[in-house]
Amino acid sequence: MVHLPRLLTTVGPLVNCWCMRMEAKHSYFKRIAQVGNFINLPYSIAVRHQKLLCANLLGKFFDYDDLQSGPSKSPTLFENESRDVKTSITLHFPSVSSEAFVSRPNWIKIYGEQYHRGEFVHMGWQQNDLPEFGKLLDIIIAGGFPFFQVEKYETVGINSHILGYLIRHSYTTTCVHASMLPYKNTFTAHSYITDRRLYIVLKSHLEQFTM
Repeated sequence: MVHLPRLLTTVGPLVNCWCMRMEAKHSYFKRIAQVGNFINLPYSIAVRHQKLLCANLLGKFFDYDDLQSGPSKSPTLFENESRDVKTSITLHFPSVSSEAFVSRPNWIKIYGEQYHRGEFVHMGWQQNDLPEFGKLLDIIIAGGFPFFQVEKYETVGINSHILGYLIRHSYTTTCVHASMLPYKNTFTAHSYITDRRLYIVLKSHLEQFTM
């Protein structure tokens, strides 16, 4: 336990420090080390790891085979959707056909992250460099592509006491593709007895990346 103070001064709060992913990566090397060739083991491991990286880089950017969905009502045709939904989806994905089937599951799961109606997602950044959040109103799978119908919320400021973002309705809705979310995590809005306003409290800081 004597190393914990040093880690605190180096990486900050340990809520952002987790060794599970390192152990998972290490387990891959331990598995491929059992190949029966011990003449130059580091070289064999490095070559096989590079081949795995090449295979992953040559794959799809967004693998829809990983998409899992919950129960939904009978599917409908995309041409029967509302004008706003069709406009928002075809704006980013014009390849969605008017004859494509549309389903609305209760939840979907992509790359291990599960999304439900009523949860909040991070949609981007405002002009004042504060994060912009959206509430999931509906989950739409159109032609096999996952979309979220979200209501945008404006981030007013930061409450330093609870380390949360104060948000309020902007009364605007839009549809976004799942791959367009900067962060894949979902968030929950909270209100308190002494303060009925809505706050989103994060476990860690959202880093703003420029593409």
